Amino acid sequence: MNHGPLLALLFCASPIATAAAQEARGWGPEQACGAPDTPRAGDHASAWASRSEDGGPEWIVLEFAREVVPTAVRVFESFNPGAVVAVLAVDDAGTEIELWRGLDPVAPGAEHAVTLIPLAGEHASRRIKLELDSQRVRGWNEIDAVGLHGPDGALQWAVLAEASSTFARGPARSPSAVDAGAPLPVDQWASEHPTSVDGLFRLWLELAGNDGVPEAVRASLAREIVQVQRGLVDASERGFGGRWSTTYGLMTLRVDGERVSGSYPLGAIEGTLADGRLEFTYTEADVSGSGWFELDPSQRSFSGRWQPDGSERWRRWSGERVAQSDERAWLVVLEAPWQSSMFDAEFSFGGMLSAIFDHNAGVSVRQRFFTDAQSFEAYCREAALLPGRVVMVVATHADPSGLSCQAGKIPPQQVAAALAAVPNLQMVHFSACAVMAGDMPEQIFAARPADDALEVVSGYGVSVDWMGSALTEFTLMDLVLNRGLAPGEAARQLTRILDFADGEVVESSPIPPSHFRFLERSGEQ
Repeated sequence: MNHGPLLALLFCASPIATAAAQEARGWGPEQACGAPDTPRAGDHASAWASRSEDGGPEWIVLEFAREVVPTAVRVFESFNPGAVVAVLAVDDAGTEIELWRGLDPVAPGAEHAVTLIPLAGEHASRRIKLELDSQRVRGWNEIDAVGLHGPDGALQWAVLAEASSTFARGPARSPSAVDAGAPLPVDQWASEHPTSVDGLFRLWLELAGNDGVPEAVRASLAREIVQVQRGLVDASERGFGGRWSTTYGLMTLRVDGERVSGSYPLGAIEGTLADGRLEFTYTEADVSGSGWFELDPSQRSFSGRWQPDGSERWRRWSGERVAQSDERAWLVVLEAPWQSSMFDAEFSFGGMLSAIFDHNAGVSVRQRFFTDAQSFEAYCREAALLPGRVVMVVATHADPSGLSCQAGKIPPQQVAAALAAVPNLQMVHFSACAVMAGDMPEQIFAARPADDALEVVSGYGVSVDWMGSALTEFTLMDLVLNRGLAPGEAARQLTRILDFADGEVVESSPIPPSHFRFLERSGEQ
């Protein structure tokens, strides 16, 4: 993306000086342009720092490519955070309009922070000024990046910057192209980095109870979390690094620059990369040799040859990539509290499921209680971070208009949006009455991409008998998690195993029909 002409125009209308990341001075204000690139908390030259560490009021003005009505600003404070005290818009005439003033909402003692501040903007602007009280937090208060949200929630990074002072040496560089829309190199960051899934998710959780944050900003951040997580998966599936199912067993390869090392059941491999080809030697207990692998263009398989030392005969060795995620299944039970008062006995459906599946080393059970839409969404975000496939059970009172909880109803559209943020979700079952009588299942599938992992949404078409529900769900989860059936096949088998699970009355059964229903991605029921 080339912003050259645009930036030249902006620079002529403004005294701001900046540079592309590769040209920027250490600690210069230009370091606050573009996406975050400071890998960890601390005093790093990849962030802006003022000339002195506790010299009093400081400011930095940031310019963005698109003019928007500002709704929130996201500040990546990489060292001694907590000094931001005001956010202002600056119009073309230089007039400053206060959008927010207060105390930086950063936990005391934090090493770094992502601060998202809602703004009361009414007029479009492309220039934002941050004021800092450098004496409020001791040491240099360094800023790595600043993002601006507009009414649609979309985030853009600053492309130009100037500051009250800087620790940088030498004159500011000439402006040059900054790709404000470039994807973040998410595979390079540690989990605590504010652009990682964990870092963004912590920010999302902090916003859950802040009613001042526009819904569009929350939705934009939710999409960002999913995109980053998918980016991490994609990054793990490039090149020779990772796990492979091969002609001679499961093989793990590690890439360090041009060097590759790894192991397989019979021995070890050492090699060198050259033009996408891996030339290697192998060593086993009583033999050694050499060979080569070449990646398929999809980077999901390789083919090659090998031969023992002293032999002229080449033999085939091929492999297919094995998913990098944990091989365990996660049974996630999201449950609304059933008790309405202290007079009600405590009840936990998730506790019963945990007792059933604790014996299976390949299944981990996580139970959480949600009380409102925000906590339901937050637990869905957490489920997205689990390293493996997720089978979810949602247990609560419900009807076609939504899920019941202490705060009221969570409508189908909001349920679908929350579940859409769990890309590793394989199946969701509603232990809830009459969910399948409405269009919630269709909305859940519609909110997800066509190549998504979700296979089945299941539940009941009527108000279901308690014991009928319990037996149905224990059996369904056993078929999927213990016996390895695909969710669609498990749902079909269920109605054959339990004669009351379908909608027809069975005279020989004391349990009334459950009206169990399921919808597959293919549209079959």
